[in-house]
Amino acid sequence: MKRSKFEKLTDIMIGEAVVGLLAQEGRVDTQNLSASLSAMGNRESDPDRLEALRIALDEVQHATLTTPIASLTKKH
Repeated sequence: MKRSKFEKLTDIMIGEAVVGLLAQEGRVDTQNLSASLSAMGNRESDPDRLEALRIALDEVQHATLTTPIASLTKKH
């Protein structure tokens, strides 16, 4: 399956946010990831990257809202 330009760029934006959190020795969770993506969006001027950040933030927030509670407490 061929991925669109924005799907690829969205993954890159999420990756940059995660790397930033790890570099700061921050906890990588949905709250911090959302905050990091929002902060990146506030500093970004490139329209394509801004759109990818918006999509990434929507995906992270949607994943948080749709994750069943039982799966969060399940031990692996």
